[in-house]
Amino acid sequence: AHIFGRRHRSVRWCLENALCLCTTCHRKYTENPVDFVIWLERYMGKDELDQLRLKAWKVKQWTKQEKIDLYAELKARLAEYE
Repeated sequence: AHIFGRRHRSVRWCLENALCLCTTCHRKYTENPVDFVIWLERYMGKDELDQLRLKAWKVKQWTKQEKIDLYAELKARLAEYE
């Protein structure tokens, strides 16, 4: 689940913007966004959530090289779990 939706391209692929939620919790928090914010503030801390919010609302145009670098980083991190 994305904390800030995929339309926020500055954090779309940011691992700090992603959570693993079961189907029930995903639906619960999608339908109750105020409860989601309350839970997030407890889970990750208000300061960290505020920093992520600021980053999410910044306009980001990814360069081709940034995308290549991001892909390589995410691929390497995934390989750690294989």
